[in-house]
Amino acid sequence: MVDKTKLEELSSELPEKERKELLEKITKRLKQEEKEEIIHVELKEEEKERIITEEMDNLSWWDRFVLWLRRFLTGKSKRDAFLELKLVHLKRKIHQINPGLTGYETRNLTPKFAKAVYDVYRKAFPLFPFFRVYTKDTDFRHAAFTFLVEQKYEDTKKTLDDMMTLSEMEEIYARTNFEEEIKKELLKRLNIYLKSIPDSFFRELEAGVLPLSYLEKIVFFPFNTLFQYFHHHIGNDVEQDYPFFDNAPVMLMLDLLEKLYYAVYLVNKLPEEIEIHEDILKSYELYRMEHKLDQPVSEEEVKAIEKRIERTKKEIIELIAQVKEFYRRIPLLLLIRFFRKDPYYRLMFNVPRLYIKALYASNLKNRLVEELKQRILEIKKRVIDRRIKEIFKERKILELFYYNEKPNFDYRKLGLPYFSHVKSLTLLYNYLNYIYKGYIQEAVQLVNSYLLTNNRIVQNRMMQYAAGLEDLEAKVVLLDRSLSPDEDDGKTLMQFRYNMANDISLQKSYRNFVYQKDREAMTLLEKGIEYLGGIKKIFDEILTSPMESVKSTLKTLHVSKGKSNTLYQILRYRSDNIGNFLNVMSQLLDFEKSE
Repeated sequence: MVDKTKLEELSSELPEKERKELLEKITKRLKQEEKEEIIHVELKEEEKERIITEEMDNLSWWDRFVLWLRRFLTGKSKRDAFLELKLVHLKRKIHQINPGLTGYETRNLTPKFAKAVYDVYRKAFPLFPFFRVYTKDTDFRHAAFTFLVEQKYEDTKKTLDDMMTLSEMEEIYARTNFEEEIKKELLKRLNIYLKSIPDSFFRELEAGVLPLSYLEKIVFFPFNTLFQYFHHHIGNDVEQDYPFFDNAPVMLMLDLLEKLYYAVYLVNKLPEEIEIHEDILKSYELYRMEHKLDQPVSEEEVKAIEKRIERTKKEIIELIAQVKEFYRRIPLLLLIRFFRKDPYYRLMFNVPRLYIKALYASNLKNRLVEELKQRILEIKKRVIDRRIKEIFKERKILELFYYNEKPNFDYRKLGLPYFSHVKSLTLLYNYLNYIYKGYIQEAVQLVNSYLLTNNRIVQNRMMQYAAGLEDLEAKVVLLDRSLSPDEDDGKTLMQFRYNMANDISLQKSYRNFVYQKDREAMTLLEKGIEYLGGIKKIFDEILTSPMESVKSTLKTLHVSKGKSNTLYQILRYRSDNIGNFLNVMSQLLDFEKSE
C-alpha cells in the first residue's frame, strides 16, 4: 500500500467540492515554489523583428541621420546599426539616472554601485534573525498564521471542544464502535467552520503578510557573494562606514544582478502605505522567549515585547524605503540589458503568494486530530462504563480474585506489563453470572421447548452454545484460581515478584508468563463471544422466519419474572441484550489493545 502524501491526507476527509478547492490552491502554491523564480523571456525572432521595424519607422529625424551616418562609417546593416544605436541610448540613460556606476568599455561595476547595495545590506542586517525563523521554520510559520487568524477573527474555534461536545463524541463511538467515525464528523465540522470564514477575511490577512513575503528575497540575497567581486568579505557585524570596495567584473555578475533586480523589484511593488500584522511579530518574540502562544504573559514581558515589535516594524519600514530608493537610483534592468548587449532582454518573475486559509486549515486540522488522539481513550472508557451500567443496572460488578488490576507488586515500575484482559474477562464473568443465568437461559429453554422440537440441527447448536456458556463460567473461575498463592502459577508469579528486579532473563520469563495467561483469557473471551453470538443469531433467525407456524408460536404469551409477554417480545429483548453486550465487549477489547 502506498503511503498518502501530506496533501492527500489533509484533503481526504473533506467534501468533494472543498477538497478540490483546497487541493487546487495548495497544488498551485507548490507548483509555483517548484518553478524558477526568474524566467528569461526569449522573444520569437519574428516578434523581435516586428518590434525593431516599428521602432525604426518611428525614429526622429535626428536619430535617422545618426543611424545613416553609423551605417555609412561602419558598413553594417540597418538592423545591426539600429541595435548599436539602442545600446548607445541605454548607456546614455544609465548615465542620466546615475553616472559613475560602471566603466562601460572596461565592463566593470564601480565602488559606487557596491556602496548603494551596502546601504540596502545595512538595513537588512538587523532583520536576519526574524526572517530566518519566519522563512525556514515551518512549524513557527504555521503556528504564527494560526495565531494571526485567531487574533483577528472573532468567532474562531481553537479546540476539540469548540467543534464537538464530549457527549457528541461519546454518542458517535457508542453508535458505530469506530473512533474513525468521530474523526470523520470532526473533519466535516471543521470544513463547515472554514467555509463560514469569508475569503475576504483571508485576503485582508494576506495583504498584511505580503510585505514579509516580498522582503524575504532581499533579506536572503547572497550579499557576501556579490561583495566578494568587489574584494570585500562580510563580517559578523555591519560596518557603519563604507568598507573598501574595488571595481568588479560585471560579466561574471550578471546572474547575481538579475537576482538582485528580482528582489528589489518585489519590494518596489509594495504600496506606499503598508500594513504589517503585529501578531506575526508578536509570535516571533514569544518564540524567542520559548513562550507558548496560548500562555499568559506578564506586564513586564508585554512592555518588552511591544518595544521590540515597534523596533522591528521600524526596521522593516526603513528597509522597504531603502530598497525603493535603490530601485529608483540604480537602473539595474538597464545595466543588465546593456552588458548582455540585448536592448530587448526581458525577465519574468514568479511573485510569491501565501494561501493563509490552506495553512490555517492544515494547522488547525492537525491540532484537532492530535487532541482527539489524546482524548480518545477517555472517550472510549466513558462510553464503555456508561454502557456497562446500562446492561448491569444496579448490580455490583464482582471482581476476579487474582486475575485483576490490583497486583500486590507494581510491575510497571520495572517497565513490565500486567494482565491485559482483566476488564473484559471480568465483564464476561459477571454477564454469565448475573444475566445469562435465568434471563437468557429462560429464553433458550422456551425456544427449545416450543420452536426447535422439530429442528434437531438448530436445537443441537443451541444446546452446544448453552452448554459451552455454562462450562465457560467454571473455566473463568479456574483461570482466576490458578493465580492464587496456593497454585503452581500463583507461586511462580510470587517468585517473579521477589527476584526479577535486576534479572533480565527472569523478566523475559515473566513477560512470557503474562502473555500465556492473556492468551488463555483471550481464548475464553473468544469462546464467550462465539457462544453468545450463536444464540443471538438463532434468536434473530426465528424472529425473522417467514414460516406461519413460527409466527403463530411467537404470538403466544408467556410469564417471565411476573410479567406476561409474547414469545416474540421475550426473544427480541434477549437478542437486543446480547447484542448490546457483544457491542460493549468489542469496544472493551479494542480499548484494552489501545492502553
